[in-house]
Amino acid sequence: MVARPNLRSFQSLRSFLSPSGRLSPQSFLVAIVVVYVAFVASQALTLRDVIKAAGLWPFLATQLVLIWIWYALHARRLRDAGKPAGIAVAVSFLYLLSVALLVIVAGAFYGALAGGSATDPNAAGALNLLLFVSSLPCCPACRRAAWLG
Repeated sequence: MVARPNLRSFQSLRSFLSPSGRLSPQSFLVAIVVVYVAFVASQALTLRDVIKAAGLWPFLATQLVLIWIWYALHARRLRDAGKPAGIAVAVSFLYLLSVALLVIVAGAFYGALAGGSATDPNAAGALNLLLFVSSLPCCPACRRAAWLG
């Protein structure tokens, strides 16, 4: 006899990953503590031996899933409090950018982390481009430019 998947477990997973719906303060507190512990534990995926064996993909995938769960939990609580979820979107986006920067930096030095001596020039170029674009708002002449508002 073939076992059928439990639809109730799929629905609970779907509701857990969905940013819509309601979430009690106690449930939010428990869930967010678990998410923060998972964020800290996922840093183990950046150890030299892990990067050498699997690369940065496990860390990146874990971070993307955790960022989505963090957003879903905070969006629910903000809506329960009568506030828009825009701040959760903004914070999630900023954290996503920081993870992207970390992956670019780690990718630039991947050869050194993996025991080699070569670095990836494309990752170094991406890092330079990201640093240049992020420094534009600091330039007074650039702030007056029409395209920056």
